[in-house]
Amino acid sequence: MPICHTVKPSVRVLAVALVLCAAPLNTYAESRSEWLFFPAVTAVHRTGLPQGDELERNHIEPVLDVLGTGGLSSMTWLAEIFVSEHEQELARLNVGWRLNPQNTLSIGKFHNLQGYWNTQFNHGAYLQTAIDKPGVVDDSAPLPLHYVGAQMEGKLVQWGEGLLNYSLGIGKGAVMKNGLVSPDIVGAGKLGDLSLGLRLSYTPDETSPTQAGVFFARNKIPVENSNWTGITQDVGGLFANWESDPFRVIAELYVFSNKLEGSGAMASGNFLYGYVQGEYRFSPRSTALIRMEETGGTNNDPLLALIPDFELNKQLIGLRYDVTWNQAVKIEASHVERLDTSYRQVQIQWSAVFP
Repeated sequence: MPICHTVKPSVRVLAVALVLCAAPLNTYAESRSEWLFFPAVTAVHRTGLPQGDELERNHIEPVLDVLGTGGLSSMTWLAEIFVSEHEQELARLNVGWRLNPQNTLSIGKFHNLQGYWNTQFNHGAYLQTAIDKPGVVDDSAPLPLHYVGAQMEGKLVQWGEGLLNYSLGIGKGAVMKNGLVSPDIVGAGKLGDLSLGLRLSYTPDETSPTQAGVFFARNKIPVENSNWTGITQDVGGLFANWESDPFRVIAELYVFSNKLEGSGAMASGNFLYGYVQGEYRFSPRSTALIRMEETGGTNNDPLLALIPDFELNKQLIGLRYDVTWNQAVKIEASHVERLDTSYRQVQIQWSAVFP
């Protein structure tokens, strides 16, 4: 079935409306808008999975991510639609107002403000060197990845050329069903409870990709189909992205504190998660990478028992080759450990960006 036919009607209607609304903006000299299309096809082979596991041993998955951005005068907007064989999602949709040159206030659906990966990459596979995301920002992540509400961001302090930037968000987050389900901004809706986040980052100058920072978040998560009724989650951590051609290093550390309540009972747990990804561009078109992901101190954490597909530990090596300026081919091999099993996988992916 063509991938465009699998999109939910509400998402199709919204996508058409966004295009129609954005088109007239281009008639004004001061307006701007841009649409980017990120197709990708990934082939996966896995060994070591137990019988009956939800993951397929051999699988080919085409996906499409559509990202639109634009603005008119002091207003900005962003829309992102993600479509795969199993998922059709309005990943982000927000409108912002530049209050002054340093600060912007936005409302809509956003990526949560934790860490580096979740705030710097969209669903477009072409933009990231690796095929796989870190487990903490994958579909089986142990914390909400999106929220619907308001976000304030801008420059806090400047030291010479260095900048301290901030992002502050508040809204409604995920619901725990069979895993965490992101909130919907259109359609039937699956809005959770309070999601509050703060992210501070330092960059040596305004154009540098190198940055480091801290983040804090509190998530109140309703639970369905379980004896538990709610989760209170506090998350804090550190992140860094360092780039000096031909090298790049991305690292994040998360500290989780979870409290579950329901049916007159209470349980709590704490654990750490971290990863380091190193990249080496050994030719203008070729980049090698390695990533180590580790989770520690789980001690039968009650939250992790609700998401057994979370990838606790992973060792990954890969290679990316840029075929043209807008197309790439990647290959990766990894060993993955979950709460219930472990397995090995090999992936090959073609990805691109158009136009």
